[in-house]
Amino acid sequence: MTANKGDKSAYWDWTPEIWRWNPKLGCWSPEYGGPRANVSLEISTAGQNPAEAYDYWRETVLHGWDADSPDTNQRRGFSARASALFTPRGNLFWYRSDAVSGRRTERQCRLYEGEPINLGLVLAGKRHHEQAGDRVQSAGPGELIFYDPAYPSRTAWEEHSGVHLTLERESVRKALGGYLPPPSQVIAGLRHSRLYPFFHAQLQLLAQYGGRLTSHERALMLEQTQDLALAALGSSALDEPDGAGHRNGNGLFLAAQHLVQQQLANPEFNARAIARHLSCSRASLYRAFAQQGLTVAGYLRDARLQRVHQLLQSAPPHLTIAEIAARCGFLDSASFSRLFRHHFGISPRELRHG
Repeated sequence: MTANKGDKSAYWDWTPEIWRWNPKLGCWSPEYGGPRANVSLEISTAGQNPAEAYDYWRETVLHGWDADSPDTNQRRGFSARASALFTPRGNLFWYRSDAVSGRRTERQCRLYEGEPINLGLVLAGKRHHEQAGDRVQSAGPGELIFYDPAYPSRTAWEEHSGVHLTLERESVRKALGGYLPPPSQVIAGLRHSRLYPFFHAQLQLLAQYGGRLTSHERALMLEQTQDLALAALGSSALDEPDGAGHRNGNGLFLAAQHLVQQQLANPEFNARAIARHLSCSRASLYRAFAQQGLTVAGYLRDARLQRVHQLLQSAPPHLTIAEIAARCGFLDSASFSRLFRHHFGISPRELRHG
């Protein structure tokens, strides 16, 4: 193992010929690429001044993520440690940390575009996570976490420990039928996978015994766990095959449905945007809606009209009809009024004053 001279906080077992990055250079960034061989890293705050430990951790470990400014307790002292195995195919992490929170911004999503998916297990403490287009997820001991770095998000960890691995984005997309739904749906689907108990047990075994394995043994177990994770995702209940063996699109439709409800105020939110958010082709999206007897444009229009209908009956009087319509993605008042009357058989003004 190699350590920064005079610093007992980090130990690694590679040279610049194997990997250009090491902890002395600060947070990893895409310009460094990945390692050419399997390598290991041990890093902790143990060698740091207590008042500087939190800043060291966020500036060295939490790449692609803006940690919140330290609070009083974190300035007095912050403790964290992690072990990692990096391989050309993916990574495996074990960690324990005091409470930490932060966010991932749109700019970071673009900067670190193409980063792998994170799938892991909370061992102790609790994790709260909210990804754009999804509801808040909370995971406690024994529960899975699914993190897609392609979306802005907000995360808050209590004092915690856990284990997680990374999976190639394209492999996850293929396992899920060609698209990436929000984390809440992935986790819910995984729980119904026939392989879920095996994958869950594998993560627990890695957490318990991974530290005793050699680097070669860890790499072997990582590869097996990645294969098991992808198989479990592929057999999850997101999209059950029909009698002919084709995916029925229910999972994709439900993911799109949830996303539409989050984006009704955006007048430019359309089929192209939905497909981009869900990492699927527009053809797959159209097919999923067609299987429900719907079109994407028609569903968007009707969802917006239903929201306006609700707001016209509950919004404060000082909000004009045009303002309410704009909040639901309708910017052309005349066109909106025609659509509303055609859909409900009554004008917006008549509904509000009736």
